[in-house]
Amino acid sequence: MLNREQMKKQLIKMGGDPTLKGFDYVLDAMEELDTAEDKLPLMSLHEKIGKREKSSRSAVERAIRYFLNELKKSSKAVADIGEFGKFGASGKSLYLLYEKFKEEQEEKGLFVQVTDDAKRLKMQIDGLKWELLREDLPEKDRTIFEESLKILRRRLNELGEEGK
Repeated sequence: MLNREQMKKQLIKMGGDPTLKGFDYVLDAMEELDTAEDKLPLMSLHEKIGKREKSSRSAVERAIRYFLNELKKSSKAVADIGEFGKFGASGKSLYLLYEKFKEEQEEKGLFVQVTDDAKRLKMQIDGLKWELLREDLPEKDRTIFEESLKILRRRLNELGEEGK
């Protein structure tokens, strides 16, 4: 499962402007693509996001298109995604971006299921802390677990003591 915080950081590093409405819509689209069993048609993707955000399908589509056009102007984005620059703001660019995020998170091994359930977060944190006590833990796993622990702790702090 893709991690929204990591995607935000990566988009900003690529030159994405987080003040644009399309920034959040692109993140929403990445999450939708990640949870979909099959490749979603873009129209239904825009429609889903629009309903959730109380906006029209076309407004979502325009905001994403504008954001991707702005991102395309960044030489860093084009270098990071290779073919990205060829497709402008088409759906192909959105899918290439999704593949880029998925590939990066698989490389890092950050497969943390971030939830709004404070009790479950605490259990995940305890499990990771226990694993980190192992002396025979490979360094790569230690790095992954430490990064995952940071993400879970941050989410728990965002929820506060009561959670949801």
